[in-house]
Amino acid sequence: MVLATQNPVEQEGTYPLPEAQLDRCLFKLLVPYPREEDYHLILSRTTGSEEVAVEHVADAAQVRALQATVRRVAVPESARKMAIHLVMATQPGSSLAPEVVNRCVALGSSPRGAQALILGGKVRALLDGRAALSTADVRATAADALRHRVMLNFRGHAEHQTGDRIVTEVLEAVRAD
Repeated sequence: MVLATQNPVEQEGTYPLPEAQLDRCLFKLLVPYPREEDYHLILSRTTGSEEVAVEHVADAAQVRALQATVRRVAVPESARKMAIHLVMATQPGSSLAPEVVNRCVALGSSPRGAQALILGGKVRALLDGRAALSTADVRATAADALRHRVMLNFRGHAEHQTGDRIVTEVLEAVRAD
């Protein structure tokens, strides 16, 4: 498992990942500024003299068991179809693509986007105590799974579009059957 951070403010000496490498990231999560109470905790942990103890929470076998549990979550055809349609709707020229995608997107999501929608949705279902994926789970993971898989063209940048805006339009265009 690899976790990485990207700080767009500190670009000197760093370079954006190529599309093929971005596509290998399961999710792109957006982290907002901390709340006031979070700042207190951050400062006490990072400027005080107390050593923070790191606790072991899982070993490799436990992680593999959790991964296997996620893989066993049932995927009804409606949820699979939703994931496929959401991905196809990010692709310019697709019959499912809304107008903004055709106008502003150079490259849409790949099959890895559909995999991220299904796997992320399965985890969401499990966390909600369910053993089957729903279309709502797929839709709920769309922003995190697709925002970094939508590459804007020149017009998209000129119109100040973002991956999040495109995904929102895609979610509006693709409805559950």
